[in-house]
Amino acid sequence: GVIVIEGRIKSLKEFFSVRLLLLNTSGIFTLKDVRAEALFPDGGLTAMAPADGVAFFGDILPGDGGQPGQAEREFIVRGDQIGVRPIRVNFGGTLAGPGLPEVDPIAFSGRALTSVEVKGPPTFLVEVKHPDEVFKDVPYEFVVDITNTGEVPALYASLELDVAAAGKLVECGIDP
Repeated sequence: GVIVIEGRIKSLKEFFSVRLLLLNTSGIFTLKDVRAEALFPDGGLTAMAPADGVAFFGDILPGDGGQPGQAEREFIVRGDQIGVRPIRVNFGGTLAGPGLPEVDPIAFSGRALTSVEVKGPPTFLVEVKHPDEVFKDVPYEFVVDITNTGEVPALYASLELDVAAAGKLVECGIDP
């Protein structure tokens, strides 16, 4: 007879942290209603947090002395296609402070550019150890050794086995 056990190894895609630090070095003006949006001009990436790719900074107060006012936000980005992928973060808001009109505030904007390298899925070496003979209703040891052989981390890797017919897993364990 033949024993067929299907299995799948899964791992998460690559995730990246993209941080934007904005400094207010003016000393007297407040940056108001500041927001930033992460954009992916060539595709291949997906914004995960915030889900819409838009981060709100609120107001960034002026600094005092040698310490500028500042605020930082993080974008979590998922890599979907292999390759170097550009990221553009557009930001903007308005200026408020002495001598500036309150009714029609002065807008400001800017952008920051960076890129990430999506290396693709991890590569695994899979070794299956199974006895040459098995007997009905007699448990036996079935071992699957999985080793990540690539440079890419296998984030939250899992193994799913489909045991057919009347077969069942009695015990499942993980050796670190």
